[in-house]
Amino acid sequence: MDVLIYVNYQGKEYCWDDLSKSQQKEFTEKLNQQTANQLGYVKSN
Repeated sequence: MDVLIYVNYQGKEYCWDDLSKSQQKEFTEKLNQQTANQLGYVKSN
C-alpha cells in the first residue's frame, strides 16, 4: 500500500514525496514554527 503525505502550508498543498530533502527540512522548520505560534510558545534563546 502506498501512502501519500500532503502538507498544507499557508493555504497551499504540497506532496511531501515531491519535495527535495532541503525543501522537506525547510517545511519542517516552518511547520514547527507555525504550530508553536498557534500554541503560543515563545522561543527562548
